[in-house]
Amino acid sequence: MRIIDLCESIEAKGGDPFDVNVRREFEKLREYLRMWKKPPELVLDAKTVNKLASLIKLQDRWVKYRSTGLFLDPLLVELKIRSLRSETLANALARAWHPIITLEQLTLGRLKEGLEYWRKLTPLEGRGKGLPSPEGMGEMPFEELLRLGFVSETAFNQMLNELWDELKEKAAGGKIDYWEFIFADSYEETLRRAYLTSFLLTLGYGTLEVDPIKDERFIVPFKKPVQASQKQAVSVPIAMNKEQWEKVKEKIAKK
Repeated sequence: MRIIDLCESIEAKGGDPFDVNVRREFEKLREYLRMWKKPPELVLDAKTVNKLASLIKLQDRWVKYRSTGLFLDPLLVELKIRSLRSETLANALARAWHPIITLEQLTLGRLKEGLEYWRKLTPLEGRGKGLPSPEGMGEMPFEELLRLGFVSETAFNQMLNELWDELKEKAAGGKIDYWEFIFADSYEETLRRAYLTSFLLTLGYGTLEVDPIKDERFIVPFKKPVQASQKQAVSVPIAMNKEQWEKVKEKIAKK
């Protein structure tokens, strides 16, 4: 009854399931199992096993949630470091090392070059000639583009649905590598696919699984759009540049 009450308390209050030593509790059940003779005692023993199994399921959910939510626990950091090779750690140290003592010297020749540079510059009042007026320039949100008719909402939704169908087809095993899915033959098309994919995930057509230890990202499509709650929503920034695109291109070419 103590074990059952403990498991039910964690389930009801949402406590840390790892606070219970499941192995030790199972050893206790094994020790007392030979003593049970009456049916009510055996039923209670089975109920206790069921509660411990539910606790293990909670532990599994807890690990998946922490790993996909970019939580950097000390344990995850330690596992990540232990999985790296010595050469990788040395390179990371070399990139992060910045000496706190530097020596800078400005020579007379450099001063003359700087003075000559400023003398040859066009006066401020003449630098803007021929350039377009900055009035009205700036970023415009997607909703405003829709309102003004620059972008068709129907066409945009059609592109999303086509990309969603493609995602469900390619993720035959339930998920697909993020970079492999958004990759295209050109850098510009890859950016477009990454942009549309961000809308797919935001609108609940799928979700993004992140493995912080292996530094891997997978897209999991949904059969139907699912609206994620604000409490569970996690923003995952993913850097994209042409150098990253070249690396993905080289990796895919090797497959």
